[in-house]
Amino acid sequence: TKALNGHCEHHTTDNGTDAHNTTNATTPTFTGTANPGATVMLYNNGSTTPIGTGVADGITGIYTIKVTTPLNGSATGTLNNITAKQTEAAGNQSAASTALSVTVDSTAAAPAWVPE
Repeated sequence: TKALNGHCEHHTTDNGTDAHNTTNATTPTFTGTANPGATVMLYNNGSTTPIGTGVADGITGIYTIKVTTPLNGSATGTLNNITAKQTEAAGNQSAASTALSVTVDSTAAAPAWVPE
């Protein structure tokens, strides 16, 4: 199996950017690349229970997974270390990917100022 790679997508509810992997969303969406058609499972902070599951595209291997178990967050920012594993159609499961560090800052984004 090939190594997984991915990132936390930028959402309109984020108060950060892709490059910083900081968000105020506790259920962000992750994208990455796995073997085409593989089932991809995301994990947080070394847990053995997946926080999200999806299937990589059968041709490109690109996956998009929205977290279904909320990440840890706080007003000062909480670090979550997200890893992924993939299982191919043959049943072979990869080792966990390198962790992607994502900070969840639960402070609401400041509203945009609109002149009158």
